Amino acid sequence: MNERERILAGELQKWVSVRKIFPCGTLESKRGAKGIVFYFRAYVGGKTNRFAVGSFDEQLPRNAIAPSRKGYSIEGAARAAAAMADKHQEYLEKGGYAAYLKEVSIEKEAIRIAEQLETERFKINGGTLNGLMDAYIDYLTANGRASAQSVCMAIRKHIIDAHPELIAKFAKDISSDDIANIIRPIHLDGKGRTANKIRSYLHAAFQIALEAKYNPSLPQQLIAFELTINPVSIVGQNSDANRADKNPLDGGEMKQYWQLLNHVAHPRKQAALKLHLLLGAPRIIQLVRLNHKDVREEYLILQDLKGKSRAPRPYYLPITDLIREQLDILQGDSDQWVLSTDEVNHLEPTTLSHWAKFAVGDEIENFTLKRTRSGVETLLASLKISGEIRGYLQSHGIGGVQDKHYNAYDFLDEKRDALLKLERFLTA
Repeated sequence: MNERERILAGELQKWVSVRKIFPCGTLESKRGAKGIVFYFRAYVGGKTNRFAVGSFDEQLPRNAIAPSRKGYSIEGAARAAAAMADKHQEYLEKGGYAAYLKEVSIEKEAIRIAEQLETERFKINGGTLNGLMDAYIDYLTANGRASAQSVCMAIRKHIIDAHPELIAKFAKDISSDDIANIIRPIHLDGKGRTANKIRSYLHAAFQIALEAKYNPSLPQQLIAFELTINPVSIVGQNSDANRADKNPLDGGEMKQYWQLLNHVAHPRKQAALKLHLLLGAPRIIQLVRLNHKDVREEYLILQDLKGKSRAPRPYYLPITDLIREQLDILQGDSDQWVLSTDEVNHLEPTTLSHWAKFAVGDEIENFTLKRTRSGVETLLASLKISGEIRGYLQSHGIGGVQDKHYNAYDFLDEKRDALLKLERFLTA
């Protein structure tokens, strides 16, 4: 009889040898009350071990490899048994295929426990303020918001690390008093602008979770927070901290700052600070993210991170001869970032501010690097540069339908003229 005939002729609960399996063992079959089942038989230490392969599907072609919903063909069962034989040989010193199954079982159990712990963690944190802030950061990241990393760092510092008792509280139970207790210490520490930012992040996190049930564009899992109000809404902002800087460097201080930069001993620090000023004092966070690939022959491209757009908005600044000199000095430390202290990471905004503060010392009263930004705008106004061009140069005050879609190249000549006037004033 051939293999099929032997299998079908097998008596109830009797073993039938089907074929030898390489590299070891035998494919067998046994008829039971529910049909015929294939087994892989092998030996360990002189003892017989059998392992179920699967049911026999009589309707499959003899050489079909893939099993059906009912079971295997003869050839398919032999292939499956051969895979089992390979594992049996591999684990022979540990106990053969049985040892392999035990190891797999342990791994599956470990995965099950890990998944259970993750489920429990979600149950514990998923509805908490901690969980809400994590979900908010995930939302920013998933939507490609360039600010996601800085928001994450601020939330961790001023909310998660600073208020462990509050972050364990369910988000739906967070009160306006709780929000005020998070923000007040930041304000009392003299960091009004930071306090406003933290309030803004909290308000946004609660708001998207509040709207998720009725806004299909928001992540569905946010509905699980079961929010009915936004407790941040009635907590006031520090309006003074949001006002524009009213203390710009005057013309004399701008010249003095430039002269002080000439005495910075470290050439790369000097070049970085000069580049910032010569470009019209762009926002520091934008400058430190300047990538080598965005430095072209006649212009460079900065990424404006402000606003509600999901992606940063590029804006273009011309490269003058003096700006090119600074860029040439800054070549070399990183393949990616123009401003870098190592080969991987861009310079931190606070680092550039500290360099400027150290360069100035006590020479300019109450000096901060951000005062150069308002100082540049004031100086350019005195040099008869229009408010429109100043706005495009510093990437602020852009509004209206035409301005939202303006071609940045259209203003390169005007920006170049403004920066050259700035250079002539500083170096005169």
